[in-house]
Amino acid sequence: MTNSLPHAVERKITLNGRVLEYDCQALEVIPNERAVLRYVVEGEMEVGNRPFVVTAGTISIAHYWAGRPYNVYHWLDGERTLALYCNAGQTLVIVADCVVYRDLELDVLILPTGEAPQARQTAVTALGVMVFDSCVQLSTARRR
Repeated sequence: MTNSLPHAVERKITLNGRVLEYDCQALEVIPNERAVLRYVVEGEMEVGNRPFVVTAGTISIAHYWAGRPYNVYHWLDGERTLALYCNAGQTLVIVADCVVYRDLELDVLILPTGEAPQARQTAVTALGVMVFDSCVQLSTARRR
């Protein structure tokens, strides 16, 4: 971790009540409003049914908002965008050194091309459509 940035913890609560914590750097925090955290992926992870592999060393920039039913992870290899990962959830706490959210396990992966290879028909609910549309808008804005 870069020592010049403040430490923060991302605390994820899964649907089954399991709690996962990730040591991050706080890039921006406005308590009770929004946060941007930076995390360096420690080990390879597969995402989705058709595996999208995120490798160790990938930079994850996480965006959280109070009052929005999702968060967004921007995965980077250096300056190159690998994908946006939009996660339906409920942000419970945003303070200077911690973000807590409940993961609703409805996720949409958006590639830099705008393609969403992981989108499933069963995930198309009112919430899923809203998350998907927001992520496509973010992806389009990033390409400009």
